[in-house]
Amino acid sequence: MNLPDFEIGMTFWCGGRPWRCTDIATRVIVAIRLDHDDDPSWYNGPPYALAEQCFDEYDLEGCSIEPDPYVMDQIHKFVKQRERNHRHYPTQRTSCASSTFSQRWTSLGGSFRRR
Repeated sequence: MNLPDFEIGMTFWCGGRPWRCTDIATRVIVAIRLDHDDDPSWYNGPPYALAEQCFDEYDLEGCSIEPDPYVMDQIHKFVKQRERNHRHYPTQRTSCASSTFSQRWTSLGGSFRRR
């Protein structure tokens, strides 16, 4: 896309994610990423509750009005691969909070062993 293709408030795609144009300057545009579907109040503004990202003339080359099917397919494959390779360790202590929980649980007579 080129700079004249953008309008304030329009939705475009870059990197497999939707963005909304919030400002247009001489050589750059400013946009927010649309990744808070659970609460649309994040998109009220300006000022926005989200960080705005600048796209220069080099970034604009990777933008499109519609999502790129190839990029979306690659993202989908990546997510599926991560889900397949993820190991679940229900007894693994991963943080201080879970360690504290483990100590309290066992002091109350709880057990992490499968029955």
